[in-house]
Amino acid sequence: MELVITAANSITAVGHNAEMTSASVRAGISRLAESADYYDIEGNPITAAFIDGISNKEDDVTRTGEIAKYCLEHLLERYFQDGYSSDREINLLLGVAPFSRPGPRYEGKNQEIADQLVKISKKWAAKVTLQVITSGNSSVIRCIEIAAQLLKDNSHSLCLVGGIDSLLSLDTLNWFEKAERLKSETFGRNQGFPPGEAAGFMIIETKQQSLIRKTKLLAELVSVGLANEPAPFLSEQPSKEEGLTIACKTALAESFCNPADIEAVFCDLNGEFFRSKEWGYAEIRCFGNRNESRKLWHPADCMGSVGAASGVVLVNIAAVGLSRGWIGKYAMVFCSDDEGECGSVILKSSLSANTH
Repeated sequence: MELVITAANSITAVGHNAEMTSASVRAGISRLAESADYYDIEGNPITAAFIDGISNKEDDVTRTGEIAKYCLEHLLERYFQDGYSSDREINLLLGVAPFSRPGPRYEGKNQEIADQLVKISKKWAAKVTLQVITSGNSSVIRCIEIAAQLLKDNSHSLCLVGGIDSLLSLDTLNWFEKAERLKSETFGRNQGFPPGEAAGFMIIETKQQSLIRKTKLLAELVSVGLANEPAPFLSEQPSKEEGLTIACKTALAESFCNPADIEAVFCDLNGEFFRSKEWGYAEIRCFGNRNESRKLWHPADCMGSVGAASGVVLVNIAAVGLSRGWIGKYAMVFCSDDEGECGSVILKSSLSANTH
């Protein structure tokens, strides 16, 4: 069964839709700046990235929720131009932060954001089911794996995969700053990361159904790899950096493509040394010698680190790049979370299949 991405939308600090975000990352446009609202333990302003022009609400949950709802509404309005369907079923898979990380929640009894996203989706379908995945950065990769099984069981349904997160709430910033992980670039702390915020969604369906529906193909989902790092960062245990290697090796093995054919890698590297070390080992183990023609894209340099929204934003950037031809035939996306779950997905260009 072949799976394809037929719609994508992202809202980030560098773009209010998937196309703008992708183009901005390609051009190297950055929205990182000194924060006027938060200072590190030495009294210096941190480097951060904020989304402007979508929601100005001060409450963290409400603000990010408004961004996510805007993102989803515009995606569905563009995709479902034919309107409501009495027999359509949508599986909404939403990636969010792990419970161990302090900060606002967008799901559960106390927060209604996820329920509001379901309500928006119900405008277009007879039935909407919701699954929330709390795997942090790698959530969306796990969502894709779940989507594959759901579409295998019911190929006529659609899977709406999303991620929402903000690392800019006070509780979240304090938690990272206590571990001295936030970047304060102007004042000499360059090894940390710049916090950001984002929301993103994409529609996954079978290739056969997309041809029947005559929907545009952005990219084909070739393979997925998931693994758990035995000694994750938060465990403070000595690590051999095995998890990401296993995830990437699994995706490569199941794709049946030559590693040399991967022309672009999109990742959630954010400036922290342990993340770069993790990828360094994975690259050597999976690809051998460094291929100078294979470009490594780490959009945190443009939009900050966006947590559980990382996966969907990265996949959307890659899918748009493949559909517009500035990435060749194959792209890899990988994410890993502080708690140890790692994920990788390989996408293939569908330009030759976009004949309708």
